[in-house]
Amino acid sequence: MSIDSEEIKVDILLATYNGERYIREQLDSLLAQSHKNINIIIHDDGSADSTVSIIREYEKKYPDKVKLLDDGKRFGNASDNFMYLTGYGSADYIMFCDQDDYWDKDKVRVTLDNMLMLESKGGKERPYLVFSAYMATDSDLKPLRNGKSFLYKLDLNHILVQNCIAGCMCMINRKLKELAGEPDDAIIMHDWWLALIASSMGDIYYIDTPLMLYRQHGNNVVGRNNLTSLKSRVKKFKNPYTKKLMFVYERQARLLYNRLGGRMPDEKKKILKSFLDIYDAPKMKRPSLLRKGNYLKSDFVRAAGQQWYLMRYDKDILND
Repeated sequence: MSIDSEEIKVDILLATYNGERYIREQLDSLLAQSHKNINIIIHDDGSADSTVSIIREYEKKYPDKVKLLDDGKRFGNASDNFMYLTGYGSADYIMFCDQDDYWDKDKVRVTLDNMLMLESKGGKERPYLVFSAYMATDSDLKPLRNGKSFLYKLDLNHILVQNCIAGCMCMINRKLKELAGEPDDAIIMHDWWLALIASSMGDIYYIDTPLMLYRQHGNNVVGRNNLTSLKSRVKKFKNPYTKKLMFVYERQARLLYNRLGGRMPDEKKKILKSFLDIYDAPKMKRPSLLRKGNYLKSDFVRAAGQQWYLMRYDKDILND
């Protein structure tokens, strides 16, 4: 479905940190979008290289498109940086952008058209998140594999324990931005938090077409490994931090319940409450409650680790 959306403004939020190697290519791909009505809002997290200087070049050359928030604030992580940037997004539609990727020229247009389709059916007062597939590449943007949706489970039950939506893949509408609220230490990642809100109070829509090149190199931790491989899964299972994640999930879910539980549809509120109740259940009952509620992760090794750690450890593991 093609909708004439040229008059609609889209804010693209770009968080940067020591990104001098790839930032020019990314900015060029944003400025080459077929949907021209965009604002690129950038916040740097204390880069020690020439990232800020490069951004200033673009800001001077494209004053109506590029804006650097030069306020001296430092966060030390991308999630808080993006949550902060979200507060500066004033358009009805917001997209998130990593400094080292490369967007297809139609990424904004196609994503926006699908967002408008959702709103035409459900109304603007419903929170929506639209995201697309990506093409994984090496550091020189040579294709490696498609980031398709074969493991994506977008229901609330699964998103409570496993996020599959990277911020750089998605667009949110104004209602979702409003519901996101203020940053909080319980929020694991900004994209995960937004996915939780959309799945519990609105809708998530997936575009099964790669609309960006997702560059994998030594400095981007998320993209470094093939997370679907058995080796990667077993390594994750053995990681000592994994045992703490079960309770990090609870803390994020509890924040969601406390902030928005009273406004959720009864069905979604029940799913969320049942998930939180697992943590107060006797240890030996927790695995069966996970299975009964369909809260398991997407593959056998991760699901096994999830049940093992949730059964074995107490909440005070977070203080270890």
